[in-house]
Amino acid sequence: MTVYIILIALCMFTDFICRIKSGQLARRMMLALCCLVIAVLTGFRYEVGADYEHYLEVYDYINSPYIERDYEEIGYRILNKAVDAAGW
Repeated sequence: MTVYIILIALCMFTDFICRIKSGQLARRMMLALCCLVIAVLTGFRYEVGADYEHYLEVYDYINSPYIERDYEEIGYRILNKAVDAAGW
């Protein structure tokens, strides 16, 4: 939980800086910083959480070549297909 509190505090800090410092460069730098932190936190969640195994099963099931289902959320399905196609 502490990690998420730090992430929220970072986003609040970057918003504060962007309101004080005008200019596109500062805003882009702060946005890049927030995106970098979120990417790092997401990367460290590998094999973490009670639902991790379920997500692996869903990922494998969606990306099976012989299965075609229509009841999944289309955005999630497209994201899984793109990740699979990229080899990630």
